[in-house]
Amino acid sequence: MKFIDFKNAFSKDPIIDIRNVITFFGKIDKRRLYEWQQKRYIERLANNYYIFSDYPMNDDLLKRIANTIYSPSYIALESALSYYQLIPLLFLLLNR
Repeated sequence: MKFIDFKNAFSKDPIIDIRNVITFFGKIDKRRLYEWQQKRYIERLANNYYIFSDYPMNDDLLKRIANTIYSPSYIALESALSYYQLIPLLFLLLNR
């Protein structure tokens, strides 16, 4: 398997699950994944989970990674309120 074929097949989803790769390509050689890590094409997130190195990291992606690796993952109330920009509004309403 060539990296360009791998990238084209999984470029739509930033998180790569090895089980999906095996389903799509059949058997995969783990040495190839290690080689791509050394060349900085992909980065290992956890067992069986990888991400493309050129994909930009942000908070939404980090939350998605956490939910993918450990589902269901927990998001704090303050984090959810901050995401929807409700914390400043609540602070103003409560301090009247």
